[in-house]
Amino acid sequence: QKAVKAQLDTDGLSDDREDLLEASYEQLEDAHDGMMDWMENMKPLETLRETMDNDAIITYIREESADIADVEAQINTAIATAKELVGDHSGHAHGAGGHVH
Repeated sequence: QKAVKAQLDTDGLSDDREDLLEASYEQLEDAHDGMMDWMENMKPLETLRETMDNDAIITYIREESADIADVEAQINTAIATAKELVGDHSGHAHGAGGHVH
């Protein structure tokens, strides 16, 4: 998010570039919020043991595993998009300076 924000703060951005960066920033925010919501709503094992039998606990954990996998995919997509945007932009800014491999 910091790298995307830094790009947004750059003077002379085209409207299209600004729109892409803003969308990427929002995508990162949404991914972060999804993770925080999942963490906040995850019930501690002690609570599960007090209110559920073993089969229900296993079902709950499987459902939560699927939910966090969705959150992980959202986070990975948001990060990949942001890296591509920031990487593409910084690549153009360096011109033909070359890269050391």
